[in-house]
Amino acid sequence: MIISWHPGSADQDGNLEKGLALARLQKELGHPVIVDATHCMHLFCDGSPETAHLSAKGERYFDLSHLPSRQIGCPFALHHRYPFIERRFLRFLDAYAEAQITVDMIFLDWEIDGPLEWNGAWEASKGCRKCRANIPNIESFADFQAALRRIRGIMQREVYTKTVKRYFPEALIGNYAVYPHDGFRYWYDFYEKPVDGGSYKAPGDTRYRRWFNEFSLTGYSMAMPVVYPWPELPEWYHSGTGGVSEDYRWFHGMLKVATNACRSSRKRFPLVCFVHWQPIRTRNRQTPGEPMSRWAYEELLWHLLLRGTDTLFLWCEEADTLKEMEPVYRVYAAPDERGRCAPK
Repeated sequence: MIISWHPGSADQDGNLEKGLALARLQKELGHPVIVDATHCMHLFCDGSPETAHLSAKGERYFDLSHLPSRQIGCPFALHHRYPFIERRFLRFLDAYAEAQITVDMIFLDWEIDGPLEWNGAWEASKGCRKCRANIPNIESFADFQAALRRIRGIMQREVYTKTVKRYFPEALIGNYAVYPHDGFRYWYDFYEKPVDGGSYKAPGDTRYRRWFNEFSLTGYSMAMPVVYPWPELPEWYHSGTGGVSEDYRWFHGMLKVATNACRSSRKRFPLVCFVHWQPIRTRNRQTPGEPMSRWAYEELLWHLLLRGTDTLFLWCEEADTLKEMEPVYRVYAAPDERGRCAPK
C-alpha cells in the first residue's frame, strides 16, 4: 500500500497520522514503507511575480502553453522557492524519523512545474532578458533544452533527493519519467507537442525527440520509465496493406520505450516501470482508439520483465481499476502457475 503526503492541506495532521499508522502496520508485517510525495514538490512555479519571465521592457509574463492553469515562469527565477519546497518534505520526514519508521521507497509524479522546454516554452524564454543572459546560444534548441534540464535535474537533487537521503540514505528515490536513456524519448506526455526547430529522428511516420539526460543530475536511486499507450503511437505504424496488426501498432512503440530504459540503465538502478493498458486520453484526443488485445498487453509486460524491469507500477483511472489490474496480476502470478519467471 502507498500513502500520499499532503503538506498544507486542511487535514495535514490527520494525513500524517494516517501515514504513520499504515507505516507501523507495514513495519510489523515486514512490508516496505512506500510514499507518494508528489504534493510536497509543488509548486516552484506558484504564479508569484518573482517567478515570472521578464521582457526587455521590464514586463512580467508566464508561459501558459502546458496547462492554462499552470503559470510556468523563468527557470532562472526559481531558486528562492527551494527552502519553501524543502520544508514541505521536512514535516513528514521528521515525524517518520521520530517514530523510528524507515521510508523504503519514495516517488514523485512531478511533471508540469519548474523548467519545461516544450510547447511554447522556447518562445517564452527567447523574449525573457533573464533567460537570454543565462543561455548564450538560446537560438539553439539543444542548448536551450540542456540549460533547462540541468536546472530541473539540480532542483530535484537539491530539494528532494538530498533532503530524503539525510533521513533515509538507503531509500529508493525517483520521479515519474526520469530514467537513463539513449538520448531520445520515444513518447509524448499528455501536455506535450513537438517544437519547430527541435532535434528529432524520424524513421517512417515517427518523430522521436532528442532528450537531455537529466537522470544523471538528480541523484535518484531508482529509474521510472513510462510505458503508456499514448494516442500518437498507432499513427506511427501503418496497418492494413503492410500487414501491421492493430496490436503491433501499440506494442512496438511501448516496447521501444522499455527496451531503451532497460538497456541504458544496465542494471545500475532498479527499474520501476509505469504501465497502463487502456489508451490515454489527452487534451487533444478524448477518444484515442481501441486498446491492444489483452494477450498482446500481457506479452508486453512479460517483455518488460525479461528485459530487466524490476517491477511494474500500474496507474489507471478509478473506473478502469479492475480491468487494468487483471493482466498485471496474471503476469505476476504466472511464475507460480507455469514455473516461468523473469531474470533477477
